[in-house]
Amino acid sequence: MELNIAVQRQGDVLTIKLSGRMTFNTVPEFDRAFAESSGDKREIRIDMSELIYIASMGIRSLLSAKKASDASGTAFAFVSPTDSVMEILSVTGLDTIIDIISDEEDESRSAETFPLRTIQRRMLGARSVKARTGMMNTARLFRLAPTVDLPVLADAVNSVIADNDIFRCRIAQDPEFAVFNQRFDGDLPAVTTEEMPAEEFEQIIATLRKPFALNGEPLWTVRIISTPAGSYLFMDFCPGIMDSAAIDCAFLPELDRRYTALSSDSGQISSKGTSYADFLAGEMQTAPEQIAAGDDYWLKMLEGFSAQTHLPPADHSGENAYLTEIIAIPAETVSKAFFSEKDGSAYSFFLGAALLTLAKLTRRSDVIMSRLDDGRTSQANRVPMGLTTEQYPIRWNFAKGQTASEFLAGLSARIQESAAYRASLGAVYDAGSEDETACYIMRRDSALQNGRLKLGDTWAEIIPLPGDATAAPDAPDFEIISNADGSYSLLLHYNAGSYSRDAMLQFGRIYCDMAASLRNDSTDLSSLL
Repeated sequence: MELNIAVQRQGDVLTIKLSGRMTFNTVPEFDRAFAESSGDKREIRIDMSELIYIASMGIRSLLSAKKASDASGTAFAFVSPTDSVMEILSVTGLDTIIDIISDEEDESRSAETFPLRTIQRRMLGARSVKARTGMMNTARLFRLAPTVDLPVLADAVNSVIADNDIFRCRIAQDPEFAVFNQRFDGDLPAVTTEEMPAEEFEQIIATLRKPFALNGEPLWTVRIISTPAGSYLFMDFCPGIMDSAAIDCAFLPELDRRYTALSSDSGQISSKGTSYADFLAGEMQTAPEQIAAGDDYWLKMLEGFSAQTHLPPADHSGENAYLTEIIAIPAETVSKAFFSEKDGSAYSFFLGAALLTLAKLTRRSDVIMSRLDDGRTSQANRVPMGLTTEQYPIRWNFAKGQTASEFLAGLSARIQESAAYRASLGAVYDAGSEDETACYIMRRDSALQNGRLKLGDTWAEIIPLPGDATAAPDAPDFEIISNADGSYSLLLHYNAGSYSRDAMLQFGRIYCDMAASLRNDSTDLSSLL
């Protein structure tokens, strides 16, 4: 019997499953698999549940793997050895120097049940009401360049999916308590290239995106479709596990990285998987008294909010439609080079410009809006692939005179202060007040540039799906896009039933003026309002 080797990556854990016999002739196969897959891992497990024999050379090979793992600071363990293999491990003494995990221990995390986070409940509850708005639209369809290697792309997709346990997430209702919970033990369907006539593809475009069933079924769909007229990449994720920020700033950049690596001469990738289950477990450790303090903090932040006074006045009455106006921020106003010479972050700088713009438009010194934080705004702030976006209300009073430098320093401090109360945002979402506020968004490290997806040395064009943007929130969104050339763009998302295009262009002009004024540390903010 030959040795069969199966490699599985889940987050930072690599499992190498051995089946059959580890003999003089088959040991090199293990050595090769270990060398190719063991980089950048927090833990390596050798699954021996179907291994029936280890020769002396196999013992030496496993010991070498253990030493290599120790040298890199990687945990190393055997999982569920068969009785015959356990006897060999005992005789050789490997059982005393290498951790051995039983079936029950190995399955404990994947079988663990987690309650839905507040943002997950909100996204799932809103999916039928706000379907296909900017917040809820998680489906993407790309037309691929003719030079894209489709089998390599499929390999890249499957490796991303295998390395991030969010794709194993399954949501099901607890029959006893009638609430939805989530587990991370689902199977992973393989993504392959589908070939079909162009006419058939045109017919199914309207049916690609379908509601996800919350009954233990997969919560994502990725399809690679080849037709005589061209090739396409389609993806759709349940908003309860992945929003558009997670797709554009986590999934797609990682897909590009892996496709590029697999297309190179080496054809190898280093895994950078993450565990959403670990993220949930960490959040559940928040102390009750800290959550209570956060409840008070957020309710005070939103106290007195009114859409009539805290939103820019509507200037149009028409049919609802969710539109976007793209406004380039001149490089002479602000570019990435500007922030390399400043202490503050681009995130707080552009948020400050949004607050000033809102104050100017509402003619109020007391401004209330929300800032959307997807946890991916800097290299130092990284979170797992999955739904980590939160919408934080933020309040500022410009009645007290301040300089630009004083304002930005205070704003950065408030951002850090509010982040400490992340676990208490349920008080905000349950009240529903932040749904009506204007929102500030900043996107960084997105694989999308001007509606195109970078994929190796090619670009894939995004294709609008039928029914996109059919429901519109009333409050406008200020979204900043960090472009590859070092410039920034302002995307104003708005309801055309309430605001005219001229109003949006006026918003953009004021915003650019405010950003230009904030460049000067000594600018008196009262002079801007």
